[in-house]
Amino acid sequence: MRRRPAVAARRRSLGADAHDAVGGVYLRLARRVGLTVVSALLLAGMGAGAGLLAQPDAYAGPTRVHLVSAGESLWGLAEAVDSSRPLEQVVLDIRTLNGLQAGGAGLQPGGEVILPVE
Repeated sequence: MRRRPAVAARRRSLGADAHDAVGGVYLRLARRVGLTVVSALLLAGMGAGAGLLAQPDAYAGPTRVHLVSAGESLWGLAEAVDSSRPLEQVVLDIRTLNGLQAGGAGLQPGGEVILPVE
């Protein structure tokens, strides 16, 4: 005895109207999922834009040139700057002014770095 697929049997037992109703449920579910995904992407984009706007401006104040001594670090140089700004911001300014990567790679004894005055 051969079995018939469950979908075909269900269609016959429910009738055409019921089958359309089941298809409508799937369509509504797909629309809800699509709307949720689009909403999540929109909110993520707005959050990323807000993060970019919240970034502090690049340092545009006076600077001075410092001759790097052996053992000096980027954070140590930032601590020596007399500033009311957060230490992390001063470190970021020093990196930006000198084109340094995270960790201060590029600070060589005898080399010059530009430091913010404030």
